[in-house]
Amino acid sequence: MKINRNHLLAGVIVTGILGGVTVALVDKGISAGYGHALSKLNSIKGLTAKASDVKIGFGSTYAETVLTMNNRFSGMVGDQLTGGEDITIVVKHTLDHFSYPFEISHDAAFGAETSKLIADSLNLEGGDGAIMPVPGQLISRHKFDGSFDAIGVIDHIQYGNVLSLDPTRIYFATTKDGSAATLKSSSDELVISSTGNGSKIKLVSVNYSWNGTLDGCKAVCEGEQQFSFGKLEQFDGRGSLSLLASDVGLSSSSYLSNDKYNFMFSGIAGALENNTVQWSDFALHTSVTDVKRAAVDEFSKELKVVMMPETSEELAAAKLQEMYARLLETGLSMNVDSLKAKSINGDMNASVSILLPEGKMPNLALNPLGLIPVIEGKLDASFPVAEIDKVFGVGSALSATQTGFAILSDDKKSIKTKIVLAGGQAKINGNLVPL
Repeated sequence: MKINRNHLLAGVIVTGILGGVTVALVDKGISAGYGHALSKLNSIKGLTAKASDVKIGFGSTYAETVLTMNNRFSGMVGDQLTGGEDITIVVKHTLDHFSYPFEISHDAAFGAETSKLIADSLNLEGGDGAIMPVPGQLISRHKFDGSFDAIGVIDHIQYGNVLSLDPTRIYFATTKDGSAATLKSSSDELVISSTGNGSKIKLVSVNYSWNGTLDGCKAVCEGEQQFSFGKLEQFDGRGSLSLLASDVGLSSSSYLSNDKYNFMFSGIAGALENNTVQWSDFALHTSVTDVKRAAVDEFSKELKVVMMPETSEELAAAKLQEMYARLLETGLSMNVDSLKAKSINGDMNASVSILLPEGKMPNLALNPLGLIPVIEGKLDASFPVAEIDKVFGVGSALSATQTGFAILSDDKKSIKTKIVLAGGQAKINGNLVPL
């Protein structure tokens, strides 16, 4: 068949124009989305995200992001893997323009310096110059409305004798504006060991979930999170079991009301055991309310400066004390709404409330004793005598009754205490004591 050269030329021109428009549109959309994602990552405390390389083509796009986690926020894992140095991860992204929702695969590896630190820390042979991959796969799916989700699986991880993690499933989803977001993960087993004294923590049947909003999220994100595990075992350096917790559930929430944060935390455990206590049906509920958002935002800004790598540990500790003092000066309410547990010696119950009244707080850094006239609080508790003596030493319960801080129950098997603070005075079990 004879091909008309003009038709062929026109087809090439049209294809070129459409291709150019497509690339331009993809370029604009990808650049905007990538920039937004980077800004979100950089808003996370202790994390820095930078674009290393971006190549946008007709059918696919390739990009690299360098993530750096500050050593102060990497916690125990960072201490063990890199000796407390910053952790750098290079993530390579590949986008297929012809899929919908648009799929992006993400492959991660530790940076060269971090790879060397890990190899040296774990005494791995042949680590010089070798890049250590992050064992896992992650695919994110993006829609035209700006919403996206991500599905990931972390392979079994074994970094020497320090960290062992069973395959972990991860799911994350959010709307374009971040008004609704979800994060879930689950793993069969997590083991973290110390390279120093040989102590070890083992978690079995681990599940985590968070639901909330990323919209307007600054220092604190509004939402609810739950963390549960079937069993926690902590072993000392000799391999002896030092703590056992089973059927543990932890939950927390944070929300804004009248430009003030309210935080809730609850914890339950079927059993808590160590060398001293053997408790069952443990339940704890706490709350911190009326915390000014402006005070939290200011604290967060200062924290970013204090936690910079060049800030010494001594200076950071001193600054943190001042920062916490200023945060408390703005006023808030702290409560242990209920603490309950059972022991072989009887039931335990306690509740505590402390009010730091807004507008009346002294300068705590210069005048900590100025807190006495303004602080308000209540303590109501009941504990078995035998349990107090077992935990704090024989005679501790009797000493508390002799000093007036507790009274014996009618059956002499438990002690009770009720303390009320107000107006610079304490009412302890009915007796008024000036402070």
